[in-house]
Amino acid sequence: MSHDNAQGTTPQDEAGVARRKFILGTAAATAGMWAAPSILSVDRAFAQVGSPGPDPDPDPGGCMTSARALTVTAAGLVNVNVGPFSSCQDGTGGDEFASATVTNGTSTLVSAEALDTDCRQAPTCRATASVATLRIDLTSLGIPLVLTADVITATAECTGGPTTLSSSIAELTLTANSVPLFVGADVSADPNTTVVNIDTAVLDLKVILNEQVGDTVNAIHITASVPNLLDPTRPQTVDIIVASATASCT
Repeated sequence: MSHDNAQGTTPQDEAGVARRKFILGTAAATAGMWAAPSILSVDRAFAQVGSPGPDPDPDPGGCMTSARALTVTAAGLVNVNVGPFSSCQDGTGGDEFASATVTNGTSTLVSAEALDTDCRQAPTCRATASVATLRIDLTSLGIPLVLTADVITATAECTGGPTTLSSSIAELTLTANSVPLFVGADVSADPNTTVVNIDTAVLDLKVILNEQVGDTVNAIHITASVPNLLDPTRPQTVDIIVASATASCT
């Protein structure tokens, strides 16, 4: 895929009832705006696809690394499969993107700046991914989530042994289902910290910070699903990963 021209852009109480009405109202209000996304505007800076990063170690000793700055996938009435914006693998540098924007019609779903990755095999087996000035707004899809952050980083590294995984988020602001959860917070979350977990008939929404699976860390992982009022057989789903890094030593 060319980065420059990607296509395709609980309760049972009164609070639960109010939430259900809110989601249905949001979906109904935005259903008329659902359309094939104009998807992607990218300003790629500095590097070309596959350009060399740091010199690979001639004998990496079983070191494998990879990193992705941002990946966005959506399916249903709106279909998106773009990214990763900036990626690297096994000692080669990835693209450096000055900015990337994913849109649904006139609504911006995701925007970010300074997307960067780095994969090294010596002297330490290490992969990093970073994103700045991130904004995610899924309300135009009927998903009540808005997230912003100044800087997001993920790091995976090892030296002939187990992999150490870490991530951090600066100035995180997160509102889900009209509830503010973070406001300008600097976050270094414990591994696999779920900060949003809504599972109802009209909304399935999960946000995990510092997600760690095997030798991989994802700084932010968002998954969501809502009914598609125009085609009930095709629910609208979204999967967004921000700052992902993997390192493995064998």
